[in-house]
This record gives sequence, structure tokens and C-alpha cells, in this order.
Amino acid sequence: MENTKSIEENGIAILKLKLSGCASVDKNIYENDKTPFTDGSLLLYSDDHYAKSHFEQEIRCQVKTTIDSKVKDNKEYRKLDRSTLKGYQRIGGQLLFVIWIKSSTNAYENQIFYQNLNSIYISRLLSSTNNKYPVIPLTEFPQNPDQQMKVLKQVALDLNNMKTYRSLSKRTDKPDRIVIPTYLLDPESFTKTMKNLENQTLTTYAIYDDHPEPIGVFTSDNVQKLEIGQEKIINFGAE
Repeated sequence: MENTKSIEENGIAILKLKLSGCASVDKNIYENDKTPFTDGSLLLYSDDHYAKSHFEQEIRCQVKTTIDSKVKDNKEYRKLDRSTLKGYQRIGGQLLFVIWIKSSTNAYENQIFYQNLNSIYISRLLSSTNNKYPVIPLTEFPQNPDQQMKVLKQVALDLNNMKTYRSLSKRTDKPDRIVIPTYLLDPESFTKTMKNLENQTLTTYAIYDDHPEPIGVFTSDNVQKLEIGQEKIINFGAE
């Protein structure tokens, strides 16, 4: 019989250890947390002093640990029901970590995955299926602290910009500009870019008076590399 409490504790410990290289991140994630919908948060600072004046953003987190090998093999999580996901949406979304371990007595074999569960992502996920437990595609969390920070900054950016949105903006007036802010592109490697974007959704924003409003989304399926002469161009398609 697997020890559920031990599995959860192992998962939290593994995640904190994995994030130990991110010195500017205060890791407020707790074992046996009873707070509805979250297991704590990650606080992002401009440096490792954690001074109030250096605080940048908070990322709410949900941590799930599993010994189900299908999660690791298929990069999918199926244990969050619709009502739970709607709860996540009401609080403005959060970062989902899914930690796979071999067993409650063997956490040395492990792998960490994540998904950016912002409000628009959840809205699109729920509208795409009537299943009580929607399938959530997962992305492997990077090993390198610099790459980990890029993921955290991407999630923080989207969560911050989508606090008041549960669907794409319907405005028809011309914006000041249109941007695709992302930390997940690698200018040196298209292959690494596609790996970073695996199962992730990037959001296109229209900027009105310095205020971003989400107007479109796309995934790695909408990204294509074109080689024209000596130049390499990455094209983006959006819905």
C-alpha cells in the first residue's frame, strides 16, 4: 500500500530542491496545505534579498504528486475536475506543478511537469470538452535555473495580465500596438523553442493606453520556421 502523505511530502521536497537554484524566488509552498485551490505561492523578486521594495510578482501554485507512470509517459494529467478548475479560474488562475515519482519509498526517480493554468487557458479547456476530468497536457519543467526563471516569468506575466479576463477581448477599436510577450523563445535554437512551447499556449495582446488585453492564442502547432536565403525566420499563427 502506497503512503499518500509520503507521496505528497516527497513531491513538495523535490520541487523545492529543483527550484533551489532560483535565488530570487521565495518558495512558499507547504506540505499538507488545507487552503482551498492553492498549495502556496512563489514570490518573484528582482534579487535574492526578498526586500519588499524588490518584490515583483506572486505566482499562486497547485502541486500534485503522482506515481502513475501514464502521467510521465503521456505528459497528461486527468485528476482535476471541472468544479476545481472553475475555482482556479475564479481566483485568477495559477501554476500547476505535477511531480511524478517512482513510489512513496523511491522518490529518487522523479520528473517535474507544469501547466500555465491562466483564466483563458482554463476557459478554453473547459469549452473543448464535457468530460468531468478534462485532460490537461503537460510540459516538462526545465532543469536549468535560468530556463526555470523564464517559465516562471512567463506564467507570472500571463497571470498578471489576465486577472480580469476569462475569455479573449472582444474590442474592435484599433489598439496602439499588438505584442506577443514571451520568455519561451530561444533565438539560437528553433528546436529548443519548440521544446519550450510543447503543450504551452502563448497569448497575443492588444495594447490600449499601456493596458494589455488578450486577443488571441496559439500553440507550437501554429509556429513554423522559414529559411529565406541566409535568414531564418520564425512565423507565428494565431487563432
